[in-house]
Amino acid sequence: MCHGLYIVFHRLRNVVRMVASARNAAWVVEKVRGIADTLRTRYGVRFAVLFGSLATGDAGPNSDVDIGVYLDKGRDIDLNVELEIGVLLEKVLEREDVDLVILNHANPALVFQAVNRGLLIFCVDEGEYEDYCVRAAAVFYDYQEFLSRQFDTAREFFERMASE
Repeated sequence: MCHGLYIVFHRLRNVVRMVASARNAAWVVEKVRGIADTLRTRYGVRFAVLFGSLATGDAGPNSDVDIGVYLDKGRDIDLNVELEIGVLLEKVLEREDVDLVILNHANPALVFQAVNRGLLIFCVDEGEYEDYCVRAAAVFYDYQEFLSRQFDTAREFFERMASE
């Protein structure tokens, strides 16, 4: 009987965490939408995505806030722009654990995760965002094949080394 109560307790705790995570995600989306005009005009942000554990409902008490932004194609992206956007998001969200990712130059696996499992906060042009998502998937699947070949080569190497 005690084991059954333990399982029920943990399931209820997980449900409470998921509800809290969903509330937090909605709050983050609302706050960032409140500064969307600034992000668009000052920094050339074309779209912003909330991703990671907060977006998927898996956030715990120590989870950070993962936000990806895509900037105008011709824009010069330097560290100052990234820092300014990050500081602005931290101020608006009233927390220092915002993990900002500039999607223009991010790892294909991270980009795919952000657009595939994330929540769109805002976008300037829905067609542009949809095209980006399709391209991100294509690049990711190409990248995944490359990583798979690399992994196979490494595995074969270590198997040879172990057998010698």
